[in-house]
Amino acid sequence: MTGSQAPDDADLLLPGLPNATHPAPGQACVVIVDDDPHIRLTLSELLGRRGYQAICHASGESLLGHGVPTNTHCLLLDLSLPGAFDGIQLLGILRSRRVSAPALFLSGAGDVRSAVRALHAGAADFIEKPFKSDDLLAAIAQCVAVSRGGRGVDALKARFASLSPRELAVMQGVVDGLISKEIADRLGISPRTVEIHRLNMMGKLQARNIADLVRIAFLLQPQLLDSSMMEKPLTLGLPHETEGRAV
Repeated sequence: MTGSQAPDDADLLLPGLPNATHPAPGQACVVIVDDDPHIRLTLSELLGRRGYQAICHASGESLLGHGVPTNTHCLLLDLSLPGAFDGIQLLGILRSRRVSAPALFLSGAGDVRSAVRALHAGAADFIEKPFKSDDLLAAIAQCVAVSRGGRGVDALKARFASLSPRELAVMQGVVDGLISKEIADRLGISPRTVEIHRLNMMGKLQARNIADLVRIAFLLQPQLLDSSMMEKPLTLGLPHETEGRAV
């Protein structure tokens, strides 16, 4: 790849390294699969500036044909891929081949159901397009830390433990897919109070958006996202509060 040329099917996206398919020892490797050449170029340049080695593919078939480097630390997959299978199906194939690197999904159609599908498939996170560079880099860094034996989940559990009972109840409502008014009706409080608790809860958990909140719920209680959860609301196992009880 030279200049601003968009990376093709399986290009190494860090110029100057001698081998495109075998990252340097000790260097974190991110494998990107996205059919948009502009996205591949943007991601490769972003990761290159941060010291990552990025390998790009335009399709799942390309990745499977070339293989995944054994020291891959993160998979960055587009949810909607062209070809025989989408990103979720690709991840399933990779897992069946014992590729254990944490996976992030990128999607331009971010919603709770898509996030649940991705997380149920084993994704570490779900990033909506257009993404913020800092958010994506933070998610990749967490994947690399997990791949190298980091303790990101322990930190998440500590943040979760800091939530008040009311914030936990609001979190349940949000993950159940309810809007603020519906959560207010469930808890017997005003929508404005719900918004305050929701803001505090999202801040404590460092959740960027609803998809991120679903990811957190999955990490904390993964058994809740079984196949039946695809067609009915999620639950955090929290007790509903008595109607009419106000704050």
